[in-house]
Amino acid sequence: MNKFFIMMIGLLFTASAVFASPNAKADFVTLDKVDSQVLFGDSAVSVVTLGHDEMMATEGEYIRRLYNGARYIYRNTNIDGYNGSRLFQVRWKKRPVFRADYKANPSPAKLHFHYGNMKSHRPWYAPWRRY
Repeated sequence: MNKFFIMMIGLLFTASAVFASPNAKADFVTLDKVDSQVLFGDSAVSVVTLGHDEMMATEGEYIRRLYNGARYIYRNTNIDGYNGSRLFQVRWKKRPVFRADYKANPSPAKLHFHYGNMKSHRPWYAPWRRY
């Protein structure tokens, strides 16, 4: 039998089971104490639903924290551009954390990076090596 027909039969069976009684929508959506005991046993699990105002207040709190965190990162991160052999540099507050240079150095490649220990030259093709 074709998969499409099998799926349609399953869909019709599900729809007929859900809409069989006049209160099917209410029965399908609500979760009372008996249903929670069947689902979770006699454990201390309870299902709590939030009202619209509570949900909007919770969502607003998450958005406020996300905004404040992004603003903190934006205000404390500085990016310096080209300066001689330095292509760019990223600083956290006043301390450099990453720099890309293009010049002769102890490593075999002219293009190299500095991060972690800013005195170490790390070639672009093997950033785990230090020179």
